[in-house]
Amino acid sequence: MLRSSDSGRSAEPLILALIGFALIVAGMQDLYAMIPVGRTGVLSFTLPIVSCQYGVLLCLIGMASYAMGFAGKSIGRELWSQCGATKARLIAFAHLDSRAFPIGVSSIVLCVAVATTIGAGLRLWYSDQPMRYDEAFAFNTFIRDEKYSVFYYPLPNNHVLYSLLEYLSWKALGASPLALRMPALLFGIGLIPLVFGVCRKLGQGRSTGIAACGTAVFPFLVSYSTNGRGYSLLAFTVTLLIYLALDANGRATKIRAIPLALVAAAGMLVMPSMLYALGGFTLWLSCLIYAETRSWKDVLLDVLLPFATFTAALTLLFYLPVALVSGGLQAVTSNRFVVPLPAAQFIQAIPPHIVRVLSDFCRCLGSPLAILIAALAIAGLLDRRQRAPHTNLLLCMAAGSFLVFMLKRSIPFERTWIYFIPIVLIIAETGFASLNDRWLRLSPRVIVACMAIVSTAYAIWLANSDAVEKFPDTGTAPYAEAVADDLAPRISNSSEVCAELPADAPINYYLWLRLKSSGETRPLASSRAFFIRSISSSTPAAWDDQELQQIGVFGDLLVYDGRDSNWLADKPGWTCWHPALFSSRQ
Repeated sequence: MLRSSDSGRSAEPLILALIGFALIVAGMQDLYAMIPVGRTGVLSFTLPIVSCQYGVLLCLIGMASYAMGFAGKSIGRELWSQCGATKARLIAFAHLDSRAFPIGVSSIVLCVAVATTIGAGLRLWYSDQPMRYDEAFAFNTFIRDEKYSVFYYPLPNNHVLYSLLEYLSWKALGASPLALRMPALLFGIGLIPLVFGVCRKLGQGRSTGIAACGTAVFPFLVSYSTNGRGYSLLAFTVTLLIYLALDANGRATKIRAIPLALVAAAGMLVMPSMLYALGGFTLWLSCLIYAETRSWKDVLLDVLLPFATFTAALTLLFYLPVALVSGGLQAVTSNRFVVPLPAAQFIQAIPPHIVRVLSDFCRCLGSPLAILIAALAIAGLLDRRQRAPHTNLLLCMAAGSFLVFMLKRSIPFERTWIYFIPIVLIIAETGFASLNDRWLRLSPRVIVACMAIVSTAYAIWLANSDAVEKFPDTGTAPYAEAVADDLAPRISNSSEVCAELPADAPINYYLWLRLKSSGETRPLASSRAFFIRSISSSTPAAWDDQELQQIGVFGDLLVYDGRDSNWLADKPGWTCWHPALFSSRQ
């Protein structure tokens, strides 16, 4: 007869093996089912293969669990232990030493609530701005058209993890711009208290909310919290890594490799550019552990090896569906944005890239405010009283990210470095704390009240100016919705619409939304083609030879009526589609 402990020990591998076997059987029953993936009609095995692969994986995990049982361990207990430790680290944020932070628990809650409320209100204000090119293209290509998979990765426009979350949001809340942007909005709002938590850990229980309020109203962060892309999720993921690496006293005493690796791998699934942040985070964490242990052996065995191993393994696991659906990972590893440039061209492109990054990040801040943030960050870096992680955080993140940047030898999008904004604000808060302790002597209550007033006033100004909506990032087409409203009643079952980039994807999205809500297109006797181009753009070849009639002007967009679009075939910057196909695909 088995003892209860033996029974419990054998239950886990048995359950894992049974689930894995069931997945294998389910996949084998439909192994030869194929669905078209990609616009070229390439066929790939999808769900059956994924089911079989994960079934085999679970069987292997079951075997590992059975082997661990002989040592009195189990995967379930280990994961539960890791989760319990992580939970304790997460709620340590709420633990307060009143002697270290004299303004009390209610003031802490009020500070976080004020900053989060300001940030949420500002982001909600901009959440209904017109759809931009990148977010509309991603929804049209990877989410809306169910012939394709959210795991299909032909080019870097698909932020896979964000696409999965956006798909769930679409199914739950509908296809409005706010619903599609809901994941970005939630992670952008969640970044505010997370930054506050990091500041409290670095300040050993002290934080005045300066970084949290700065995060709440920083224009670049607001912009990507209201844009259906994965950049706010990227900033949240990197900040969460920093938070999890520290205990309540701002030290990395017990590193839990699995939770950190899970967050890091999730960030890699958002976008491969997470690799830059991981380079900086790994360098900072290594320096932090070495400063406490004075042993590079501990750094290697306790940090680098387990963290890198688990992160690499989980990243490969997460990208398995992407590889299966996309027919490999060539688009991830070999697209034009990651292919190394010639050394001379790369070195020459670095200074303009840095200037563009700083220019983009400082939009709407004004020179005085940007200089003030930079001066406070420098003061934070020069603060040597604690010899603590905050003095090395920004430098190590920058050095590690720059090292990966130099090794890759490719120029990413400027917005890739968005995760540096919360870090700079965190260091700026430590700089202000240092200056306040030495010279200003302001009470925490005064600082919290002043930050609430200043950030509220700045948020009101930013909302009234509509400045964020005017940002050119990821392609803007502010009149695309008006064009779609005008075209929707004119569309027939044989109509075709041709639009110029960047208006093509937003017009496609809004037309789909209008025609989907109406249920059917309006039948007309003859087929028609509609052409939309920007006033400022040059007309393509053979434009003047066509019998085109201008039927509308919407801002900077001109709308024409014609007979066919064959002459536009293969014209760069133009996209044509048949809106009648919307009803058959949905």
